[in-house]
Amino acid sequence: MQLPNPCTLCPRACRADRAHGQRGFCGADGTLRVARAALHHWEEPCLSGDPNAATGSGTVFFSNCALRCCYCQNYPISQGDVGKEITVERLTEIFLALQKSGAKNLNLVTATQYLPWALPALDAARAAGFALPVVYNTGGYETLETVKALAGYVDIWLADVKYASPDLAAELSAARDYPAVAEAALRQALPVLHQAAQQALYKAHSPQTARLKLERLDFAPRDYGSFALPGGRYTALRVELGEGKGHNWFCVLYPALCVSGAQAKYPSQAENALVFGRYEVRFAVVDAVKNWIQQ
Repeated sequence: MQLPNPCTLCPRACRADRAHGQRGFCGADGTLRVARAALHHWEEPCLSGDPNAATGSGTVFFSNCALRCCYCQNYPISQGDVGKEITVERLTEIFLALQKSGAKNLNLVTATQYLPWALPALDAARAAGFALPVVYNTGGYETLETVKALAGYVDIWLADVKYASPDLAAELSAARDYPAVAEAALRQALPVLHQAAQQALYKAHSPQTARLKLERLDFAPRDYGSFALPGGRYTALRVELGEGKGHNWFCVLYPALCVSGAQAKYPSQAENALVFGRYEVRFAVVDAVKNWIQQ
């Protein structure tokens, strides 16, 4: 993939002349900038594994972003231009180093504005023996062309779909077209997602088949004490395995968003413990201080 001139990599299509140093809406110019690359222990559990283990998700945080989220937890990186200019060769070395350090996967965070550099780096890394699954960690604001270009590169789409309301998207992320753009990108990615689900079932030696649908579904309101999710009709990605008669696997990934254990209806005590059991939120800095005091 070449850097488009003028730039149309993201839905902003700001048409900046990045090749000659002009910054796009996202803040990127004609150079590759990365803010951080390290083993990350606090992604979704299925990506990072045990937060106390030495391994984790091999995460690369790319500088800048096409969104303007006022609540961004990585604000200095996404909108403050924090990062270091590197080459494709150096990015290739980083990918290989993360694999050597025991990463469970390669996690590319907000990489779209740098795809003309990231994809050649992936090609070079694979030629040198890189074999980790690739996670595309995106805010969900992608063009159909980007989704197509990533076919064959991405194994896991980690799409943080943020809005169903154009008004909220405009107010909080300066992207009124976000809901329509995100839904179109998800529909484009459905065949890739379906293939990934089928491959996972095959590797698990399961005779089941997977069905994926993006559809409008009714959701009841949920009150979790510290926050609430309003009920309504929302666009949702529905994944059915086999006959679709099991329970919601989402609860296993995100137990905090499920009902309490007292309302559980799983058949076995072990299953209830897995989905509704106790969990704790850990913070790296706090843990480090505690460990230092104990020593």
